[in-house]
Amino acid sequence: MEKLPIEIVSEICSHLGPPDLLHLVRSAKNFAQYLLRPSAAGVWKAAREECALDMPPIHPDLTEQKYAFLGFGSTCQNCGSITRSAVDWYLRRRWCSACQEIVIESEYCDLNRKWNQLIEDKRQRWKHDAIIHQNWVSVHEGRARRQYRSFLACPISEYNAFLLKAQELTDKEWKVYVAEQQEKKEALTMVFGQFHPVLIFGL
Repeated sequence: MEKLPIEIVSEICSHLGPPDLLHLVRSAKNFAQYLLRPSAAGVWKAAREECALDMPPIHPDLTEQKYAFLGFGSTCQNCGSITRSAVDWYLRRRWCSACQEIVIESEYCDLNRKWNQLIEDKRQRWKHDAIIHQNWVSVHEGRARRQYRSFLACPISEYNAFLLKAQELTDKEWKVYVAEQQEKKEALTMVFGQFHPVLIFGL
């Protein structure tokens, strides 16, 4: 591949489907270096539009490469093992059954229970609209771990970013921020609403 002009490599890859491109990324270092570059997004887009017509449009906060990994990949994003688990498009993650609950409990928070005393109420009430990546999940609870608790999960990092915005922005900036976030969230719902699983872990 190193001896081939980049135009030829691009042309070859543009005739492959997303699963084939993923296979190249995993099996050939040189192809991975090329295909994972931001400049190679057009190759992934061409593959998606030619071979995956039933896929919904890509959401603005996803790269073409990440969209392909979510839509056509088969590995857990935590441990790398092969899994048949479905993608949660709202959380943008796929986990195997062994990792799901561990990751949720360590990296996600219950959005309905979060209430920061440093942030005024009128801004905190916008968290359901301003935090884009959130979804209902169910995790084991109780000493015997035989019961489930459902809650609205969102990444802790995204919740903390929301708090920072709520503390730092002026009223005018806050209105603009919330409007932009709402637009992104509405787009996510329109694109991925048909893929809206409630994750039940440990089944």
